[in-house]
Amino acid sequence: MIALSSKLYSFCEELMRLISLNILLIVFSLPVVTAGGAIVATMEAIRHPTTPLIRTYITCFKANFLKSLMVMGFSLCSYMFVKQLTLTINGLPFSIIINFLIMSLLLTYNLNCYLLANVLKEQGIKFFRQAFYFTLGTFHKTFFFSLLGIGLTLLLSIVLGLFMFLVLFSSLIYLYVKLVTKELNQIQNDLFEDRA
Repeated sequence: MIALSSKLYSFCEELMRLISLNILLIVFSLPVVTAGGAIVATMEAIRHPTTPLIRTYITCFKANFLKSLMVMGFSLCSYMFVKQLTLTINGLPFSIIINFLIMSLLLTYNLNCYLLANVLKEQGIKFFRQAFYFTLGTFHKTFFFSLLGIGLTLLLSIVLGLFMFLVLFSSLIYLYVKLVTKELNQIQNDLFEDRA
């Protein structure tokens, strides 16, 4: 029998939570318009692992759905920009490096927008400016996140096969949130001190 305080039990509990989050993310993203709210809710549930999962997820989804539409629109514009940039600089010297740098910056910026949607209360340009500053402050940690995501996806598909799809999205989001947790907590403390 496995003790409740053992590392194996903790690992199994975390794995089950990631599988549950992944299923919730997929279900809440079925109408593609709601994908932004689902991503914000997934990040919030990962940040607060001791809270009840489904209640936290649904509450956060409802609270941030409209704000995440603005972020999702920006994400779509970012995607179109990267596609056009790829077509424009294709064949230039160092085009792969330039493309990777811009894609990494935009990916981390978009993920930070989703991550900060529940933390920052600003709207519009102020929100995007704060997310940009946060991205600049954390880019040294998240620079290779896109390569890490691709590598993790390939590794999981080889090792786990179809089981990979149960944890794919939530595990990538989990890794990203863990990379920037320290800076995010600092922002929350600064906001709390400003309001006090």
